[in-house]
Amino acid sequence: MIELVSLVITTACNRRCPSCSFQPITRDRRSWGPEHFKKIAPIIGHVHTLYVTGGEPLMHPQFEAVVDEVVRSFSYDKLQLATNGDLLGRHEAAARRFDVLRLPVLTAKTYPGCPDNSEGRQVARRIGKALWERPTVHWERPGLSPLDCTNARVTTIVVGDAVYPCCMPIGPGIPLKLGWREAVATARLPCDECVLASAADVARVVARP
Repeated sequence: MIELVSLVITTACNRRCPSCSFQPITRDRRSWGPEHFKKIAPIIGHVHTLYVTGGEPLMHPQFEAVVDEVVRSFSYDKLQLATNGDLLGRHEAAARRFDVLRLPVLTAKTYPGCPDNSEGRQVARRIGKALWERPTVHWERPGLSPLDCTNARVTTIVVGDAVYPCCMPIGPGIPLKLGWREAVATARLPCDECVLASAADVARVVARP
């Protein structure tokens, strides 16, 4: 049962983290306007948790308008924003409309030359919403993560008119139309291509006919 849906509102990002699992979709910059999210909201239906993400969502040239439309059109219990925090100071009013702000902890230890995002995390604390901060860890290749994935078929991500069976937008995706939940339930998982997958995750996918 899908509990969390992530909406990619833009593939633009101001960083080029070498460990980013979203590199395939961030190579070409594209943003979707409010009208797109108004159109797909009835297809998505009600979800427990709705994420607004990217790319870097704060790079969207109509970020405030998109947030307005998401709040107006979607049905959810909790609304979360996933951002690196670098541009959060420019969008504090819109950020206050989210229930949870999710920021990675990025420091010089994350990877060589990584810009620190402590200023953005300070802004997030000032905004006063629930804050989820975690160090960013990605692995060089699939199968190295010590933890098995818990997102498969519980979390999905929407990029344009395609939806995916987990939190990674890998491959062509499934057309976003009525019945997408049933399609996600049987779609092949991309664990053998995902750098967040454990050895057990990869083995299960490879063994599946």
